[in-house]
Amino acid sequence: MGKVSSLLVFALLWTRPLFAQGTLFQFTWHGDSNFFRADFVIHDYELASGTNFSSDLFFSSMSVTNPLGQFYHGGDSSSAGSGTYVPWNINFQLNDFQRGTEVLIFSGDYAGSTHRTSGEIWEKPFSDPNYLWEERGYWSVAQIPEPSVVVLLMPSAALLIARSGRRKS
Repeated sequence: MGKVSSLLVFALLWTRPLFAQGTLFQFTWHGDSNFFRADFVIHDYELASGTNFSSDLFFSSMSVTNPLGQFYHGGDSSSAGSGTYVPWNINFQLNDFQRGTEVLIFSGDYAGSTHRTSGEIWEKPFSDPNYLWEERGYWSVAQIPEPSVVVLLMPSAALLIARSGRRKS
């Protein structure tokens, strides 16, 4: 009985993260110069026209890495931002008080851009008009895949196998 109970507990703990709380979408930055790596995640309801990106997920998932590999992460009191998908708009500020720098993310409708999610990322010292790095680009969006039925049925199959093995002994 102990083996089956352990297997059942393992299966329940393993499948818990697989039950998503709605569909998620990941935005990934594609810069013209490949200076910055950046992304963030939102819930599906935040894609609706006029709905603000305002969830804790949006704030906590915002991350930017500069060309030197230094990391900025949203989700704390030193960062703030908002955005909408329709119409496209994003403004975000990520601060690093230890280095005295900030990353600013803006949306923009730039001449010649073929992407409706175009924007710009700047890194600069606080209160200084000179940029350390500046890059135009766009954000792609992709749905984060939901777990497949096969993955969700695996714990049940494991339990059935364990039970059938127990009956034979």
